[in-house]
Amino acid sequence: MTVHPAPVAESEVQPSLGDRLRQLREEQNLSLDDVSRATRVSLANLRAIEAQAYDRLPADPFAKGMVVLYATHLGLDGFQAGARFLAERHRGGGIRSASQQNLARFSLLPKKLAEPSHVSSAAVAMGLLMVIVLSFTLFCLSTSWNPFAFLTERIWVTPPAAGDSFHPADPSTGTGGPRRTLHLSARFLSDVEVVVSADGSESQRRRYSRNTSATWWAERQLRVEFSQPDSAELSLNGSPLPFPRGRDGLHVLQLPADPTAP
Repeated sequence: MTVHPAPVAESEVQPSLGDRLRQLREEQNLSLDDVSRATRVSLANLRAIEAQAYDRLPADPFAKGMVVLYATHLGLDGFQAGARFLAERHRGGGIRSASQQNLARFSLLPKKLAEPSHVSSAAVAMGLLMVIVLSFTLFCLSTSWNPFAFLTERIWVTPPAAGDSFHPADPSTGTGGPRRTLHLSARFLSDVEVVVSADGSESQRRRYSRNTSATWWAERQLRVEFSQPDSAELSLNGSPLPFPRGRDGLHVLQLPADPTAP
């Protein structure tokens, strides 16, 4: 004997959430266009909600939010409707995979992946300046050139003897003080320490770097000591002068050659 299940009363069959929303909308004489303008939910998503077309809806958080807006607009409890929608969706096999939900979530974000990165002009200028400074530093290190010494020691004028009224103009003119008859120039070929005394004044000690130069003036006598041999090219009053020979580790240049000369 075949047993047939008892018929279920029509009142006991609960309509789906989509059918319930559609019925309420029609009872209120609202079209899908009316609901879309009021809730800002697209027509395609409203049709998918009413038809329970879960595969045409985005990931759960976004789809639930649309259902909440739709149900609230029709006078229902939006949050209860959203929970019911998720239950029906999961029960009906409409769950999207994690990869599909992530893809739908990112599709709603502004597309910035193809936008070029923006670098400020100040950053570009700073980077260019650092490249220039680094290149200049490497050049100075490779050539042993000291730019600061070149600027500050290009000409070092020996102070005049006590009582002289010295003027740092061209010494050959005699302007501002006694005429300087000794004019010694040096262009340094290596790093060297120099001690200079002019006209009996107190000695001055200074260290010079390679490729720098210096000039000393004196009226009567000039004594220059070099700590390294052949460390400079010398000229006296514009004429080449041999580098002094070494003695006791020093290379002394005495001008005039005879210290007793007037």
